Amino acid sequence: MRVAVVLAEKTKLPTITLQRLSISYRFSWRFCNARADWKKGNMERSVDYIKGKTSPPG
Repeated sequence: MRVAVVLAEKTKLPTITLQRLSISYRFSWRFCNARADWKKGNMERSVDYIKGKTSPPG
């Protein structure tokens, strides 16, 4: 999935695919500001941390 957000008049809305994934895997989304690099990097590190804790080694 490459696009997770649809911009609609200054608001960010999740795509249908993201909504389906969040229902299946029971997570909620939080969109970061594309212009704020420090927020995006923090979120990506959080995702890497979760992947490391949940995926098997190797």
